[in-house]
Amino acid sequence: MTTSQKTLHHPTLGTVHITERANARNIIMRWKQETVHVTVRPGCPTEAISEAIERNIHRLEATRPSTVRFSIGQILSLDGFSFRIEQSPQSSPRLSATFSNDEALILVGKDVDMDSTELTKSISHLMLDIAHKVAWHHLSPIAKGISDRLGMTPSGWKIVRGTRKLGHCDSRRVIALSSGLLFLPEELRQYVICHEIAHLTQMNHSPRFHALCDAYCHTILKQSAAGLEARLRKYRWPILR
Repeated sequence: MTTSQKTLHHPTLGTVHITERANARNIIMRWKQETVHVTVRPGCPTEAISEAIERNIHRLEATRPSTVRFSIGQILSLDGFSFRIEQSPQSSPRLSATFSNDEALILVGKDVDMDSTELTKSISHLMLDIAHKVAWHHLSPIAKGISDRLGMTPSGWKIVRGTRKLGHCDSRRVIALSSGLLFLPEELRQYVICHEIAHLTQMNHSPRFHALCDAYCHTILKQSAAGLEARLRKYRWPILR
């Protein structure tokens, strides 16, 4: 349960939103769009919060979301798919889109403020909706190819929404992949898939799991799991999440 909220100003990070929650055990901090949000236990001293922020300042700066802005004529080229933004002949502020398995055309009405945060959110949400519809076409060949190379067969695959949790392996050995993976470079998509396949053997994040995931990443990508995870954490998403 949320008990109270307050803000503080940081010289580097800007405004930091602090939320006290009765069930919070640790100080948790993360970006939400362009603002740092911190969750703490009730009564946590401001000094302790400030010290925690300073201890994590390098991580927060490294993972700062890029400012996302869209423009008429822009083409967002992803691995295997692209979004093209054009102006609609209509004056309506509504967005419309057509898409195939390889490309989407997003039409923006005339006289729309392209710098509007609300428009950026709307375009991002529309892109995520389209990605969800075409994700299986793009992700299933990669996922099945990797599982075949590793000799590991899940009981099933499915596509889910979301950009925070990019993959999940459940106790039934079903691997869920987020359609948000479409916005990542192919190597990071492959990393997430290797990570989830490793959970078929180790349903935890123990040293054995990390060793297995690392072995899979070296087999598939010739790179370490730690290096790929670091790249994923620093990745600048081309949409608002």
